[in-house]
Amino acid sequence: MSSTTMSVSQLAAPGSAPLQRSNRPDVRNPMLRMPEIAEGWASLPPDSRAALVGFLQVISKAARAHGAHHMEKRKFQSGAYWMAKAVDSRHLALAARHCETAQREAGTQAGQGAPAQICGKVSDGHPCRMPFGSACPDCTVSLHDVPEGS
Repeated sequence: MSSTTMSVSQLAAPGSAPLQRSNRPDVRNPMLRMPEIAEGWASLPPDSRAALVGFLQVISKAARAHGAHHMEKRKFQSGAYWMAKAVDSRHLALAARHCETAQREAGTQAGQGAPAQICGKVSDGHPCRMPFGSACPDCTVSLHDVPEGS
């Protein structure tokens, strides 16, 4: 069953308040839906990841300022282009932080003596590669709690 056909009450972990669609990480940041981004971040060395996140944040601020300048000059198409570039670079930087958090959680689970279980649920044609129960953007924590076929 796809997440778009589920009710709001099914999208929340048991015992917690319903998770509104607009609050889900993958809705607010569409970069989290791309498994290639998580794989790409995982393949980079940690110091390169940190440098790249910092660089993406600088690009985002510069593009936002450039877009605002074009908007003030009433060059709306150029302004919209640069504002979109600012959003894209910010989303990539935030996706990197999300991937770092998921890797840290997987390492914590593995360090406790139990190996981290990989989710493996298929959503949008891609198997989830994140640790089980880590609020992965493809299937969210709550979908692990919904029985198969329901």
